Amino acid sequence: MMSREWGTAFRAVIGASMLIAACGGGASKTSTTSASMPSQAGDRASQEAATGQAHALVLQAASCWLDGLVSDALGDRGAAGEASTRRRCDEVLRAIGDSSDTGYAQLRAVDAGTVKRLTERVSVTAATENVPGLAIMLSRIADTSRETLHARRAADVVKQVSESFPAEGQRANKEAAAPDLQSAAALQALLAYRGPFEADAHAIAILNVLERVESARGLPKHLKVYAVRGPFSAVFGISAPQLSDDAALPIPTGTWLAYLTRVAANAGHPVPPDARDPQNREPLAWNGILVGLADRLRNAPVDPSLAKVTSSVVARIDQQAASERAAFEAHAPEDR
Repeated sequence: MMSREWGTAFRAVIGASMLIAACGGGASKTSTTSASMPSQAGDRASQEAATGQAHALVLQAASCWLDGLVSDALGDRGAAGEASTRRRCDEVLRAIGDSSDTGYAQLRAVDAGTVKRLTERVSVTAATENVPGLAIMLSRIADTSRETLHARRAADVVKQVSESFPAEGQRANKEAAAPDLQSAAALQALLAYRGPFEADAHAIAILNVLERVESARGLPKHLKVYAVRGPFSAVFGISAPQLSDDAALPIPTGTWLAYLTRVAANAGHPVPPDARDPQNREPLAWNGILVGLADRLRNAPVDPSLAKVTSSVVARIDQQAASERAAFEAHAPEDR
């Protein structure tokens, strides 16, 4: 299972990178002008005259929907973290003429009405720039972001239940979480997107998969399978074991590890055959899956600003996997 430290570091890596992307770290593929959205309303005229702004707005929205990762990377906590996140999302609100006071919570929640106005803005700008498909891409990113948000919130509710919580309450929380944890239709649609900037769309989908994987950490094993089976099926094409529809029931011993092992093999990074101890096999399987996801990001022809995200994530996953493999190989053969 992924360590808590890995999860924290992973969030920091993505957060720092998305800050660069959101602040215009690179040029759009359709233009030599900056891909960043201007922060002042007075820059609207020059913004609209420039090319590549529809694509930039799509990436800006994606950075906002990646939650508080930027704030974490900057070391902001509490009110400072909220202010940092707010500034980033306000760029999107400003672009669609929404007030930060009334629109911030709706944007963060991937509210359908806010997404509709954002999609209309992207559609108009993309038509001016003669770049088809961006409104569809934005819509699928929004749906996936909402799906990821709901899955993360469902997982958090389950994990926040204390040991002293009544058993029936725990059961109710698990049952309530199951639908959102299993939902992956939007992610599948984003991975199936074809059109301009499809490499960007697919990279954003993989970042959402990594968020879903992180959400699975700390869940009961039945719910762990629920949390990852949709994403793993969409990316690696492997089915999950058949489980009871009762999300509160435990699953047979060994089911979870056997599933992870099969996914890692399909991801192209199988557990070493001499790894026999489950305490070794599980982290090796996890890291094999993560490297398989990193392979989907590795050298992908994405926008330069998004490449700052993907290259950072790939480097962090590779480092983590190398450390885990080194720790495994440090064991005497009979202890593996």
